[in-house]
Amino acid sequence: MKRVIKPLLFCYLIIEVIGIYYFGLHIGVFPLFMEIVISAFIGSALLLNIRFSFKQSLLFLMQGRLNLVDVFSGNLAKVIGAVLLILPGVFCDIVGILLLVFAYAILRQSNEEINQSKMDDEVIDVEISSSGIKENNSEILIGTRGSLLALWQAEHIQSRLESELGIKSKLKIVKTKGDKILDAPLSKIGGKGLFTKELEEMLLDGSIDLAVHSLKDVPVEFVAGLDLACITTREDPRDCFLSLKYENLEALPKNARVGTTSLRRSMQIKKYRSDLDTQSLRGNVQTRLKRLENGDFDAIILAKAGLNRLGINASSIRYIIPFSVEEMIPAMGQGALGIEARKDSEIFRLLAKLNDEDCARCACAERAFVRRLEGGCQVPIGVHASIDKDKMHIHAIVGLPDGSVSIYDSITCGITEGESAAISLAESFLDRGAKKILDKAQNWL
Repeated sequence: MKRVIKPLLFCYLIIEVIGIYYFGLHIGVFPLFMEIVISAFIGSALLLNIRFSFKQSLLFLMQGRLNLVDVFSGNLAKVIGAVLLILPGVFCDIVGILLLVFAYAILRQSNEEINQSKMDDEVIDVEISSSGIKENNSEILIGTRGSLLALWQAEHIQSRLESELGIKSKLKIVKTKGDKILDAPLSKIGGKGLFTKELEEMLLDGSIDLAVHSLKDVPVEFVAGLDLACITTREDPRDCFLSLKYENLEALPKNARVGTTSLRRSMQIKKYRSDLDTQSLRGNVQTRLKRLENGDFDAIILAKAGLNRLGINASSIRYIIPFSVEEMIPAMGQGALGIEARKDSEIFRLLAKLNDEDCARCACAERAFVRRLEGGCQVPIGVHASIDKDKMHIHAIVGLPDGSVSIYDSITCGITEGESAAISLAESFLDRGAKKILDKAQNWL
């Protein structure tokens, strides 16, 4: 199709030359100059892909020619005579414009075919090379769950990849086992990696290049070949009390229903208020809030980090009251994001630039504590590490979901000694019977 464009343009030039010659012969040098300018303007506009319609071009051309007539005509007879002289020139312009429009349409169609071909090539380039790097600089794929919170987190990492590392990416939504089974408490579903297994399988087979996780959902042991490439800056790690009627936990009436997904939260709530009825609350943040609004619960407990990221505040829920980390010790890694990738991939090395060193030290200490207790994401273990100047403080709790039995302790160490100190703290918990407590909690109904 592109082969006909040059002949069309050549025909346009010939027709314009005829028009210009005719105009110059009958009217004069100045109108001839104006004819050249008008023709050049219209031709350039069309050739430069400006959306300049045939009707607009013709009106512009006629207005310019009538202005010339007005200059060279002093009465109606001269106007009529000048218009008759102009008509052949206008005809030449109309034919020339039609040829240009036709040429432009062909050129545009050809460009669309080329762009489509490039898009097809990009789809092919999404395949992963043996080294884990995309070929031909195509976009990498980020695996994520599909909730609004998970998408916010993935888009946050996507934005950082582009702004800080110059890496473009696309999101690939994956439904995990924890997303599919919503009619049972997480503790009863059992197994490790309820929210990560499918993503890890896709990392290994090359379907995605990295996975964005809420760090609290990431098991302490990784599948061979995978690991955390970085841990990002932590959001607020605290848990939050949410209610439409009651201003805090103490204000709840006896036997009030409190919704939570976590045995850890249930254990610490019951430790303060044994009369409260803690019930399983599954689903994404919006689903949980809807159940609170529908009156299924008197209050619910959610992570403050998720509320902050989704912009949920007192304007939508009357009472949102954070617990202090002493009142309710968070889960390991709560508030932080962990980016998982293949250890042998180039992206694994690049992601290290997004790592928050202090946050990573704290999170690694928390995970070391849970690992030594042989616990997982769904057992009643709370552990939180924080850094104050050159010291790291680690607080931890282990107990039964009904709050009847619990062990609490803390330790302070240098900021580079977090993991070893956390393991020592876990050893002291084991000496005080933590293993028996956790074994009993695993069978909790």
